[in-house]
Amino acid sequence: MKKYFLINWIIFKNAYIRDKKVPGAVFAGVMFHLVDIAMIIIFFNIIFSNTSSLAGWNFYQVLFLYAFAKCIVSINSGWIKGGLNDFATELIRRGGFDFFMTKPVNPMILVSMSRPRLYAFIAGIFEVGLCFYAIFAGHINIGLANIFWFIILAILVNMLYYFLQVLTVVPAFWFIKLWSLQDLMSRFNQVMRYPAGVFPPVIRFILMSVFPIIAISFIPAQTLFYPPKIEYIIYIILITLIFGMITNFLWKLGQSRYSSASS
Repeated sequence: MKKYFLINWIIFKNAYIRDKKVPGAVFAGVMFHLVDIAMIIIFFNIIFSNTSSLAGWNFYQVLFLYAFAKCIVSINSGWIKGGLNDFATELIRRGGFDFFMTKPVNPMILVSMSRPRLYAFIAGIFEVGLCFYAIFAGHINIGLANIFWFIILAILVNMLYYFLQVLTVVPAFWFIKLWSLQDLMSRFNQVMRYPAGVFPPVIRFILMSVFPIIAISFIPAQTLFYPPKIEYIIYIILITLIFGMITNFLWKLGQSRYSSASS
């Protein structure tokens, strides 16, 4: 574990040096996130000007759900999205994956954190602030047990989101010209901002279990606002473990089929 922290520190330091040379890119990235947040708030205001709730959730609860989902996306975008995008578009096709296979660390983890985006963490600060604003402006009363389980689930769903993001690009081992793989998760991110109840039952089942993208944002937020349900907590623990094993298995399977640039 210490080895991974050291590698991560070196990679982040290099990313800081790189981004410092092009400060406009960082500014543009942060501004893009802020404009996106502003547009969604306007969008939610339009929706709630015509209704008092969305699947039983009021404006501030939905605003929190959106901000929490964005925060998860920003954390993972800052840490792993750049590396996985490179994997989907370049590393397998051009043989750059050889470099990662020669290192004495897990190639999946090393690839994932190879291209951090520091501006995403800056954007995440605003999204955390929006979470607190939604709670205080909405006068939402939250108990200590809710906070405790929310934190536990927030950690687990960040891991689950990472596994899902790897799953969306791992087909690159077999189909090296599917460059649009890098955009697949961005499309799924759009559904994380809504309460699960807005989706039809079949779609809800798929997005809660087969590819549990809405479970990532909905269940922790549900646990924060309402009495914690032990079945929800167990469910998140189980699907995180299951998808972790599936992701690791498929990555190793794909890696075993990989033909290096020198072969």
